[in-house]
Amino acid sequence: MDQGQEHTLEFLLAFDGRRHWYEQGYSTRFEIRRVPPAPSRPHGLVYSLTLHGPDGERIMGFDNAHAVARPGRNAKRPTEADHWHRTGTDPGRP
Repeated sequence: MDQGQEHTLEFLLAFDGRRHWYEQGYSTRFEIRRVPPAPSRPHGLVYSLTLHGPDGERIMGFDNAHAVARPGRNAKRPTEADHWHRTGTDPGRP
């Protein structure tokens, strides 16, 4: 990894634990930390980036907490865990 990439990664990691507030009470939350690279997280990061409503309920999120099957009857669950949730109850989409 070159110095520019390392600087960018450190900048991203510095967001871990941050919460930003927006008008009308909406907020974003950032959880980002390094882990050893693995098939499910080849980039060596565990992350959760979420948007919350004024009541604290998650509206949308991007994370790699678990793998999500691709749409389709015979689709296999991917090795990588990167996915997004369109709503607070959405099980996730690759």
